Amino acid sequence: MTWEEAIVKVLAEERGPLHYVEITQRIISRGYYEPRGVTPENSVGMYLRKNPNLFERVSKGVYKLIE
Repeated sequence: MTWEEAIVKVLAEERGPLHYVEITQRIISRGYYEPRGVTPENSVGMYLRKNPNLFERVSKGVYKLIE
């Protein structure tokens, strides 16, 4: 599973907005993706910002899945 797929899966399961740090923690704890770097939160934040067609920013650092 890629970061993007894992982010989509977590947000779909939550059915609501989450902070990117919480999204990252859930991805790792559920085993959806194993990060290779030391800053997985930054990777998730980057994917969220660079995909406005999939993810909507609802407040600072908080995103939801666009349905």
